[in-house]
Amino acid sequence: MKNTAFKKYKFKFPTLWIIIAAVGSMLAIACAVLNVIRFIGFFERNEGPGTYGYMSVIFASLICLAFIVMVIWAAISSYYEITDNQVILRWGVIKNVIDLNEVKEIKYLTVSKKLELIFKDESYFLIIINDVWIEDFITELKEKFPKIPFIQETETPTENK
Repeated sequence: MKNTAFKKYKFKFPTLWIIIAAVGSMLAIACAVLNVIRFIGFFERNEGPGTYGYMSVIFASLICLAFIVMVIWAAISSYYEITDNQVILRWGVIKNVIDLNEVKEIKYLTVSKKLELIFKDESYFLIIINDVWIEDFITELKEKFPKIPFIQETETPTENK
């Protein structure tokens, strides 16, 4: 029986994403609280909010809840996984599959601690893993795909290729 459990390597979130997620979550919580206060206020004043009032409170609350759930989901379940012939990126609900048969070379940028998978058509995919697991990820990638050339560079990556 084939082992289908693969090791997962946590995605490293950029600082900007963390700031946006934190501020967005605080705003979403504030919005939800204000909507609850608004909803309670309708009944304290003995005035019916009407269809528009109910719908606006429900819709705004659902958007807040959806945002918070997506941020938490992305923070908890964002990782890379190396399978028998693919690298899979899970970023919350988003799944990106990279076929390693299309990879021409693997480049490790030591200063920024990022991996570039360079494809045969010269496009590339940047892999950003938590610094603690980058060496293990590289080791596993090299073991599973020894035919793909591995290049180590000490300079920083260029913005556009």
